[in-house]
Amino acid sequence: MRIMDPRYFMFLLALIPLWLLSAFFYRRSLIYLRRLGYGKASQIVRRYRVRSYVRFLLLNGVVFFSVLALVDFHWGMKPESSDRKNLDIALVVDISHSMLAQDAGGTRLDRCKDAIYLLLEEISQARYSFTLFKGEPVLFIPLTEDLITLETFITRLNTDFISTPGSNLEEALLTGARSLPDNQERNRAVLLFTDGEGLEGNVLQAARELYSQNIQLFTFGIGTEEGDVIRLANGELLKDKEGETVTTRQHSRLLIEMADLTGGTYLDLTEIYNLGEIGMVLSDSYGQLESRGIGFTSTHRYRFFCFMALLFCTLYFILGKLRWE
Repeated sequence: MRIMDPRYFMFLLALIPLWLLSAFFYRRSLIYLRRLGYGKASQIVRRYRVRSYVRFLLLNGVVFFSVLALVDFHWGMKPESSDRKNLDIALVVDISHSMLAQDAGGTRLDRCKDAIYLLLEEISQARYSFTLFKGEPVLFIPLTEDLITLETFITRLNTDFISTPGSNLEEALLTGARSLPDNQERNRAVLLFTDGEGLEGNVLQAARELYSQNIQLFTFGIGTEEGDVIRLANGELLKDKEGETVTTRQHSRLLIEMADLTGGTYLDLTEIYNLGEIGMVLSDSYGQLESRGIGFTSTHRYRFFCFMALLFCTLYFILGKLRWE
């Protein structure tokens, strides 16, 4: 089961004023009935209490199921009969200063470059685009099959390609996704290479947006939990505004959550032996599609919750039209 937009759970707070208003009108109606001469034990008062309680539950059900529809639960898989054997990949690479940390047997950026070289070698039939991000993302290479151009670009890659500080990952993911054609005949994936530190924007919302477009996100983390200092190109250590030496660490939990939201996979590239797994990660997701020409996608379940909300709403109004006697 996957929850695509948990932010809407906050709308359940609307139940609190609903309960208060229901209690107020219930007590006021009882006062009116007593003024009309109906005692607590009268049949009219008993029917009113039962009907009020049932309508209260129905109204709560309308709000509850409406919120669940907005949250957008996904569970279960359904087959896709179209031929989706081709693969388009958007490479999204973090070139912020934290990628200069040397806790991956060299700089983190160098480990990314090694991983991408292996990826191009193992999955050479795919089409690739290349997006770099530091502050604002830049699409440097549109979707192409020219692996020589890609390899040449990777060789020259460094943190000076973009001068803007920061790491705007939300826009970087969307930029990478926009580089992929809106073609349901092909498999589409975004591959993110980053340490997950200092990321700007609503990255989980960006992951949900990718999922809504049937684009899987695969995250590749680099860096240790202990972290490392950042040595700039001039040999100096990066310091913060207070003059303290900056220590950078990998934030793997966020990267795992982002990949899970889209049905993708997270892989830690800090250890060199994991480099050989990068092609296998994609093969596990797309290998069967190439041989069988069929894929599976998780199923939206919002229709069920919409139906329940509509049913409760209908019963609520029908009950309101029934006579008391």
